[in-house]
Amino acid sequence: MSVKILSDNGEQLTLEVKIDLSGTMLEMEEKIQAICNAVGSVSTEKALTHFDTDGTPLQVGEKKI
Repeated sequence: MSVKILSDNGEQLTLEVKIDLSGTMLEMEEKIQAICNAVGSVSTEKALTHFDTDGTPLQVGEKKI
């Protein structure tokens, strides 16, 4: 299961998503939900860079982006 940024031109983000659909239906649903959350996190991280005004990295929790 992974999310990979294929391209980012500043206006559009193209992602590649891989989902492992093995296991029970409940396990598959949990994997689908987890990858949807990962897509949201990656996309939001990139979106936040549009609001950087002074060039310093933005800090979200312990992580600088």
